[in-house]
Amino acid sequence: MKSLPLLACSFLLLLGISSFAPAQSYTECHSIKSPSDFTELPGYGSPFNVAVSPDELLIEVACAGNSATATVGNGDNGLYIYNKGYYYKNNFWQQVNLSGTNMVGSWIRSNASVDLAVNTSDLDTTNYFVAYTCKMVGGAWKCGCRDSACNNSYWQLQTFVPTSETAPPTGDDDNPGGDGTRGNPTAEEIQFGKDILADVNEYRSSQGLKMLEWNGFIAEVSHEHAFDTFDYDVPVHSGFYERLNRITQELGSYWGAEVQYQEDGLPFDLGGAIDGWLNSDVHKAILDRPQYDSAGVGVVIYDGGLFGKGYNAVMITTQKGY
Repeated sequence: MKSLPLLACSFLLLLGISSFAPAQSYTECHSIKSPSDFTELPGYGSPFNVAVSPDELLIEVACAGNSATATVGNGDNGLYIYNKGYYYKNNFWQQVNLSGTNMVGSWIRSNASVDLAVNTSDLDTTNYFVAYTCKMVGGAWKCGCRDSACNNSYWQLQTFVPTSETAPPTGDDDNPGGDGTRGNPTAEEIQFGKDILADVNEYRSSQGLKMLEWNGFIAEVSHEHAFDTFDYDVPVHSGFYERLNRITQELGSYWGAEVQYQEDGLPFDLGGAIDGWLNSDVHKAILDRPQYDSAGVGVVIYDGGLFGKGYNAVMITTQKGY
């Protein structure tokens, strides 16, 4: 097991949200299934309910290609699950937010879950997820146990291996750039879109949210709409459901939302899009949605005449399944 570290003129436009599509098929992919599978790693606890029922697994993971869902709990209303966990990704622990139906302050009783976006480079390799659970046993709290004595508390570790066999296509992330016609962004437009997504991810990281992975196919679909609307001849967000259906047909089961930003004239400000979205409650709510895991940004850069260089950016954010 690897060694892990311890722990100018701007226009804001409306959003659209898709209907649901059938969920992808998830399969069990966690590696620690019995107590004998757990090799003690300094600083980490067991994924089993060792203080009460040593054979009872509390942390499980199911995978579908680049998507994984970690579930924590056993249905016991006396089990408390901390609402933050961590996923080891891009060589550091990234905080993730667990959700459940029975919230008590910062804790979730009984069962909780979180969706994890897996890098393509991390498929077919061991991934790491930690959570933290507590249970009152014999008048004393037993939290993050490593053994039945539970004299110390640790983040409880589960490992999992998502496989590339079930991974949907991720679009042409190495697109060198086209001629700027509809759906064929130039190299400058592709890079501009990736820079906007980097700003969005910087914000999401500051909020403890998972990063949105760039998807080349979604970016191409977004570019088509940016191309159609930059001169205002086509209504903003028209045809959104058709765009989302195309994404679902190409990549699997997706649903999501769309945001758009247009800036005419100098200064040609990359940060205008993220600032504009964050200053709108409706758009900020989309950027804040924890379930979203991938996105594409289509940018059309054009000559604004007397107003100078301008750009129209469309970002579609998506999540897999429900």
